Amino acid sequence: CYFPELQYVFEPKSAAFLAVLSQYPTSHDIINASKNEVFYLVYEATKHRCSLDKIDKLFNYAQDTLVPHVSDHIRCVISNTVESIVNIRTQLKLIEKDIRKLAATFNVYSLLMTITGCGPLTAAVIIAETGDIFRFKNADHYVSYSGSSPRNKRSGKSVEIMGKISKKGSKYLRHALYMIAEFARRHNPVLKHLFERVKNGNKKRHKLAVIAVANRIARYIYSIMKSESSFVIMHEHIMRLPEETRNTFFNSISLDFPKNTRKQIYQYSDVNGEIHRFVYKNETTESIA
Repeated sequence: CYFPELQYVFEPKSAAFLAVLSQYPTSHDIINASKNEVFYLVYEATKHRCSLDKIDKLFNYAQDTLVPHVSDHIRCVISNTVESIVNIRTQLKLIEKDIRKLAATFNVYSLLMTITGCGPLTAAVIIAETGDIFRFKNADHYVSYSGSSPRNKRSGKSVEIMGKISKKGSKYLRHALYMIAEFARRHNPVLKHLFERVKNGNKKRHKLAVIAVANRIARYIYSIMKSESSFVIMHEHIMRLPEETRNTFFNSISLDFPKNTRKQIYQYSDVNGEIHRFVYKNETTESIA
């Protein structure tokens, strides 16, 4: 309402967005500000990733604003609100740090993160919501607990219809599996093939296909936590894929990468059972949950 031009220059809720809003709550504050001061404010907030062009764009937008002048009270409310948001974000970062530190005391924590799409916080949620993996008789019981298994609908005495997922058990575990599945169905060739097969080109079956991937991931997690072994893409699973998908996979991986690479490292078991560590050469920069 008071600074609509800001969203056209910086992503809402970004560090730059909040930094500007904390010091210059309205369009008129920008008009009367020093361009250099605004630039250095954003430059520091974005860790030196801001260009002067964006600041010029911001000032040009502000010059044509239709927003009337507002009272000092409103400006103070906006500044205080932004300060509260920044403080909450700081507290969340500290809490996340404590969560990771606690989760790292479990042996399976690092093993879970070998699954495509499973990040530190997601792995922590899985550990917290799963508890003792040996309380589940088998993988089917664990999938049922995660709520990612289909619910059967019975009509009369003989007709059974496969309905939506059961949504039993932990909703937090189910959400974690869904988030992993959304990432994995784009990067893991086996799960990508499963997703495309279930979706079958029908946009209305997108969620159903993601849930099918989440169901498979739940089984991976059960195996990893029970055997305390890392996730490995098996040669026989790759060989079951269409030739085009297989070729895409092998052309996209690299066995030669820097020791301190920031990319996620995966494992592949070849035809002889030998384990190879690899990264995707053309992997996108999407963040892992």
